[in-house]
Amino acid sequence: DKKGIVELWDNFVEIVEEYSLEWELWCVGTGDLWSQRKLHPLIKHFGFLQPDELGEVIKCTGVYILPSKYEPWGVSLHEMVSAGMPVLVSKDVGSRGCFIEDEVNGLVFSHKIKNDFKDKLLKMTQYSSSELLNMGKESVHLSNKFSTTTWMETLNKIHD
Repeated sequence: DKKGIVELWDNFVEIVEEYSLEWELWCVGTGDLWSQRKLHPLIKHFGFLQPDELGEVIKCTGVYILPSKYEPWGVSLHEMVSAGMPVLVSKDVGSRGCFIEDEVNGLVFSHKIKNDFKDKLLKMTQYSSSELLNMGKESVHLSNKFSTTTWMETLNKIHD
């Protein structure tokens, strides 16, 4: 599971049960693990969604989690910080360096450090609504560092 989804499901269930939390985990997509997805009353599986449907889901959620064990870039991270989401992201996501400042607009965890993912997931549940809102504002600020113009300038530098 190079996407880190099984660890996400397992860590989430352990946390909500151990700390009696009412958080929900909303999962979007129908990857290779769809038939083996974790069934739990606080995990909601949406399957594949069209972009307009995804927008509605984003409006109802509080944190974006990208737990990949291998993700060369991770376009979705840019999309979610642009949408104003606080984020929890694996160190193995290539775009992390551009779109997340640890403890500013979210948290970064390492799969290589025992329990780091679970510890950071728990920490995200302990932030207040206003702290998460401020992280979301910082996400938008970070996402604005990259516009079409800056991307073109970067590509031109690479090409030259």
